[in-house]
Amino acid sequence: MASSNSNANANANADANGATPAATDAGADTPAAGAAAAATAAATPAVDGPPLTIVHGACTVDADGCVTSPNFPASYESEQTCDIDVDRDGFVTASTFDTVAGHGSMSVDCHEFSGEHGPHDTVMKTGSTLMWTSDDSDEEPGWKICASDADAWDIATKTGPCTIPTAQPECWQSPNFPLHYGTEENCEIKLAKDTVVSSPAFHTEHDRDFIEVTPGALDETGHCTDRYSGKTGPNNFAVKKDANVLWHADDEHVDIANAGWKLCWSEEAIATRRRRRKSSGRRRGSTRRRRSLL
Repeated sequence: MASSNSNANANANADANGATPAATDAGADTPAAGAAAAATAAATPAVDGPPLTIVHGACTVDADGCVTSPNFPASYESEQTCDIDVDRDGFVTASTFDTVAGHGSMSVDCHEFSGEHGPHDTVMKTGSTLMWTSDDSDEEPGWKICASDADAWDIATKTGPCTIPTAQPECWQSPNFPLHYGTEENCEIKLAKDTVVSSPAFHTEHDRDFIEVTPGALDETGHCTDRYSGKTGPNNFAVKKDANVLWHADDEHVDIANAGWKLCWSEEAIATRRRRRKSSGRRRGSTRRRRSLL
């Protein structure tokens, strides 16, 4: 009773002074308080777990969510296998990869790795399985792979009708690709990290419709190039974090076949054929022929 009288006196004093009575412990269990707590919980986003789950084998997951070969960093044993499920889209990179070439192998969808060549920002899809196998003569230091949700494209900065295809999240493409893009289009997106950008497909109306990278960076020829148009798209173009990529199509109707483009980022330069060597060889040959006729 002393406690009840004390609370009553406190509330009476608060009313006399024009103040709001202090909340009591019982008030925390009111329906209004419960509803507020539920709303707060609903507004808190769920935290995703590790994107890789071991479903078979002696491989292990460390505190950072990375997967390591059995007994890592010591050598794994012969005739071991691991199956690792991919729980969400992302990229996988090996921070350490040391196996016997051709004997201990890891496969990620259609990609296979062995020796000292491990995955590096290799795309992985939800529902895929990473498989590791060592044969009966294979014992090496092993490997450690880490998955990342990070993308070189800063999705939060993307504006306009250009799209990032679900099947190729490392790429950004013109509207309606591989069909014709439209007129009076503008798209922008920023890079979230340093990377290399190439265009497996590029065909726009020359000068009128273009891709522009700001700030520009040195391409493989050593020239500072930041605008691409016609049939010349970026090729192993080094871009820095926070660089802005702009697509612009003017108001003229596109009257060329298969107009459109696709830009894809990669951590490593993509091997390309050197057409300039072939063309220069043809020029030298034609010069020799002309001289022989004189």
